[in-house]
Amino acid sequence: RHELALLDVHRPTGGGRRRQQVGLPGTKSRHLQQVTRVAGRGGPADTAADEPDPASDYGRAKRAAERSVLTTPDGLVVRLPLLVDTVAGEQVDLVRAAVRGGATLFTDEIRTPAMVDDVATSILGLVALRHRGVVHLGGAAAVDRGTLGRLLAPHLGLDPATVTGRPGDVRLDSSRADGLGLRPRSSVDALTADVTS
Repeated sequence: RHELALLDVHRPTGGGRRRQQVGLPGTKSRHLQQVTRVAGRGGPADTAADEPDPASDYGRAKRAAERSVLTTPDGLVVRLPLLVDTVAGEQVDLVRAAVRGGATLFTDEIRTPAMVDDVATSILGLVALRHRGVVHLGGAAAVDRGTLGRLLAPHLGLDPATVTGRPGDVRLDSSRADGLGLRPRSSVDALTADVTS
């Protein structure tokens, strides 16, 4: 017997979020969503035990959906990683766009991507176990999007060298302007001085 479960992927479509009904076997209360940060903070990886601490309405909507599911006796919340496929999908489109210069693959954001087929198998395994609570399904390896794009490129027939990421440090060495006495005031110094004066 299959029950309809709510898959809330929280992707903007027009004026709201898109919701889809999907068929999953077993219990009735399921919630799947992709997450970037659970606790809204930097530092070590979030665990399934971490209480969500969102910093936006978008994140608070996700937290509310999770809490609603977890109030049911058989509630299961599955937090999904960046999903990767070697044929089609968001990551494939992003890598192709990056090669054309139409997208930026960030190198200063670390993710735990996993292959979409493996994630699907794990979700069905959780259903078969009748597991409840919160489960993360991230991959074991931590990687930034730029590196992930270069790993994915050969599977798409692309040269990894053509997949460029956004550099994390783009400071300007203004020593020449300093030598001419023309270096502008630092915004950090100016804003700090305005507040403390």
